[in-house]
Amino acid sequence: MSNLTDLISAGGGGGSPFPLMVFQQSQTWACPTAMEALVFVIGAGGSGAFNRSNNTSSRSCSGGGGGGCVVSKLTLAAQNYTLTIGAGAQYVSTASGANGNAGGNSAMSGSGMTTMTAGGGAGGKMDSRSTATAGGSASGGTVMNNVGGAIAAQAAGQYTTSGGGGVSLWGGNADGTWNTASTQSQVGVGGSPIGKSGIYASNPEYRSDSSYNFYPNQPVEVTPFPTIKFYQHSSRLAWGSNSFNSSGHTGFMSDEGTNYNALGNSPFTGGAGVSGGTGGAYFRAAGGIAGAGGGGVNCDSSPAGGVSGGGGAGLIIVCPISMGA
Repeated sequence: MSNLTDLISAGGGGGSPFPLMVFQQSQTWACPTAMEALVFVIGAGGSGAFNRSNNTSSRSCSGGGGGGCVVSKLTLAAQNYTLTIGAGAQYVSTASGANGNAGGNSAMSGSGMTTMTAGGGAGGKMDSRSTATAGGSASGGTVMNNVGGAIAAQAAGQYTTSGGGGVSLWGGNADGTWNTASTQSQVGVGGSPIGKSGIYASNPEYRSDSSYNFYPNQPVEVTPFPTIKFYQHSSRLAWGSNSFNSSGHTGFMSDEGTNYNALGNSPFTGGAGVSGGTGGAYFRAAGGIAGAGGGGVNCDSSPAGGVSGGGGAGLIIVCPISMGA
């Protein structure tokens, strides 16, 4: 772990003269000069399942799996390399309910290197109590081959939703979590490369009510690649007089009237899932960012509408350690 962290700090952060090279579109990349680099290839996340017009007591909906993460320390030549970026899975919103969609595969190949392939996460499953949702596969890495965060099968008799799987950047467990509370309007927490802070264990429901600002152990925001900035589509969601700054967090929900919305999550962390049984409500799960899976939605028999969380697109990050002959 410390060696890997030192390499990342040396390449593109922590005072290194070399910028990170980030690729979000498939292309033939002409490497401009010979270099030694640490390379991350990350698959796309799957989207969460969506349950509508079926009672919450008869179905469960899991979030999508996180994309795989392949890491290699490579000596790159001044030549062409083929970069394939997996497409993030489309969200689900139907009149009845459906499984989520799988994320696409990412890969890097070229002369003199073993092809690195990071599989996309599987789509979330409706009525998934006995079937796990898999994270993306990983192969070809010289440092690590980390399977994406998954969502475990549920115990019998539990009917709810889960967050999406995260990206296992460091080889740890980034699995999404089921919400097993019996009350309405709950969130399933997305998987994270750094795990979950203590607040999640006892308080699975997070509303925009101001009293929740006083809970301890709020989630930690970590920037694994310090020089990369991820654009958040909306850093603040507000309904009526209530609002909650969602930047850098997952597992929070804002509810006002008949809107139940999971708030935005950190990059590489699975989107939160939403469940509830309030008629006429809108239910919206959080999407994944940077290869993470989207959250699932499980709502009652008469919702006004809603969508599951889409999967985050894959990406390839090249962290130069040295350049030139």
